[in-house]
Amino acid sequence: MAQGRLAEQSRRDERRKIRQDLHDKMGHELAAMNINLQLLEHKFPDKGADEKHTLVQAQEACQRLFSTLGNVVGELRKQTNAQFYEQLEQMIANVPSLTITLECDFALKIQDDVIADNLLCCIQEGITNILKHSRATRAWIIIKYDDQNLSVLLQDNGNTSTDIVAGNGIQGIKQRMGIIGGRAHTDILDTQGFEVSLTLPREALV
Repeated sequence: MAQGRLAEQSRRDERRKIRQDLHDKMGHELAAMNINLQLLEHKFPDKGADEKHTLVQAQEACQRLFSTLGNVVGELRKQTNAQFYEQLEQMIANVPSLTITLECDFALKIQDDVIADNLLCCIQEGITNILKHSRATRAWIIIKYDDQNLSVLLQDNGNTSTDIVAGNGIQGIKQRMGIIGGRAHTDILDTQGFEVSLTLPREALV
């Protein structure tokens, strides 16, 4: 199990590096090429038909490469989004002695590997806290998105002690959310159970 997580983390890190290299290095080179072609066009306004045709072809090829690059980076982002939900569902399925209901809009895009990894770790730590400190039989993971925030709610129906509120697990969740520009809040519910609320500003997802 641990080896599988390490292998998946390694694959995500490699995919993130490839995507970043494509976007930064190749994108910058294409931008420089396009600028040079435009300068060449203005520098020699009286060029012949053949030269002009060749220049136009080069400019069009550059634009096609830009489009292809955007598509490749976009596909890599889609893989991150799909894998976030796959890993979340696998995590839920492997939790013993706790029935977890997942409520979310699967159209919600989580395309950044760092954000996806930290959210998954926070949810996993929240579930671990429930198993360690609560006698809950049920839990709910609710993922919502509005014009301003992504919010993840983890609630349970257990008997909560103060240990779960002040423990290292909760502090770790808060630290992870801080890394990605979000915040974590905990609350003992009025009826029964405990709630961990994770909030991430919309601009952090762009």
